[in-house]
Amino acid sequence: MAEKVWIGTTDTDFNVAGNWSASGVPATGDTLTFDQRAIRACLLNMTQAAKAFPTVKLMRGFAYSLGGAGAAFAPANGITDLLVHYGGQGVCYVNTGITRVHVDATNTNENMLVLDSSAVGDDITNLTIVSGKVVLAATVSFAASSRVSLNGAAAKLTIASGVTYSGAAGVLAIKDGTVLVNASQSTINCDGGTVTLGADGGTQTLTLLEQTGGTFYWESSGTITTVRCSGGTFYPNRTGQDVAKTLTNGFVYPGAMVDLSAAYNLTVTNGWYTYGASPLWPSGTPVNRV
Repeated sequence: MAEKVWIGTTDTDFNVAGNWSASGVPATGDTLTFDQRAIRACLLNMTQAAKAFPTVKLMRGFAYSLGGAGAAFAPANGITDLLVHYGGQGVCYVNTGITRVHVDATNTNENMLVLDSSAVGDDITNLTIVSGKVVLAATVSFAASSRVSLNGAAAKLTIASGVTYSGAAGVLAIKDGTVLVNASQSTINCDGGTVTLGADGGTQTLTLLEQTGGTFYWESSGTITTVRCSGGTFYPNRTGQDVAKTLTNGFVYPGAMVDLSAAYNLTVTNGWYTYGASPLWPSGTPVNRV
């Protein structure tokens, strides 16, 4: 077990011994570091058969890219911890199959870190974004009962259409930052920040929204089963493109604002239940005051 630092002395090939310090192609169990010592990107031979790395670190000062679209860095037996403190201009594509991802980065590139997957079962278990921008590509899958958390104002997450959960769907928890959700979800806990379901104008479903703060925009067609709103602001329509959508149950508590005034294509199956709150409704909205 050793720490291997990517230098890129010779070329951009992962499998060239001289591109690493200490010299030698990383073996399973090694820790990999990409930092300011690099003079080239790492782009070739990204698929590493039968290898597992306990820790992969993308550090501030790494000014290049790791992998590329269709050629993500992919140790066949996974990564335990992907720690991202990256401030470069490049893009890092990392195949999933990761137990924990922690992102605390400063970057100008919207696609700074793209988490992708090329094989069934290459799941993510836990993803935490403190700062920086992360894209979950369409082929990503999450392990059962996984958790995705945004905990910083500078955090941004884009969840592409096609992202799936294997087994019981996990929880997307937002305390701050910006989330663009273009894939169906089981549970979203919104304590702060800004969340847009259907930013791509597609069709997504959501089983449960628990909103205690922040702003939630419902832009997609599709169904939300239950909304429980006790804080923040909930808008079923923001852009003016009021697509047809269905809500089964809505619950609004004091301290929250639900603005349905522009949502004329919203069908509410069981009605909204208000507990002393004063939502903004279009005429004809079924309301049950409790």
